Amino acid sequence: MPSQLKQLGSVVKMTNTTILDEGTGHIALTGLNMNLQFSDLALIYMGHRETALAIGDACEGLTRPTVGKITFLGYDWSETAPDQANALRGMVGRVFRRANWVDYMSVLDSMLLPQLHHTKRPMEELTKEARELSQMFGLPGIPTRRPGDMLQADLQRAACVRAFMGQPRLVILEEPTRRMGEGFLTSLTKAIDSARAMGTAILWLTQSDSIWRKPYVECTYRFRAVGSGLVEAAA
Repeated sequence: MPSQLKQLGSVVKMTNTTILDEGTGHIALTGLNMNLQFSDLALIYMGHRETALAIGDACEGLTRPTVGKITFLGYDWSETAPDQANALRGMVGRVFRRANWVDYMSVLDSMLLPQLHHTKRPMEELTKEARELSQMFGLPGIPTRRPGDMLQADLQRAACVRAFMGQPRLVILEEPTRRMGEGFLTSLTKAIDSARAMGTAILWLTQSDSIWRKPYVECTYRFRAVGSGLVEAAA
């Protein structure tokens, strides 16, 4: 991984952090300390999907910790102005566990929307990248149909395309392999390796014990949620 990027410091840093499950208001995780730097990969086993959502939202600055702080690229989410926070989120790609598509838009338009909103990249360049990533994730081409007209597996592939577009500084993956075959894992790890080579940090949240234990998923950190805390295991 590029050492010059490592020297820039943290991508996401949690310091004595407590985050809540927004659905119940109960503590999701507490006492969190994690320093995810450029090109790092943290693979976290979560016993409950609500916990994955809570940590994903907190790392993206969508919710605030009740205790401690979370910084992204050195900016404390709790102290960042809304306009600046919105710009910072443009450097975060995310695969949501729950469907996150606009029904009346084509999947392609939804894939390109974050890039069109946060960057000034020309449409030709965006379409080219979308096509290349679509091929990497096993789609037959760029998905021009609406979400309701596509298979769930292809929507999951498209969600990964959207998350990795634009060389984000952070990619958050919530259950990216859910209901997908072993071949998809190969495509995903290839995309992760390519992104990490460019300095992207990866936060991979899974409820699959077999995925968490995969020896060929090369992690910087491997955590397991135990109670309301995270326990680090050998990477």
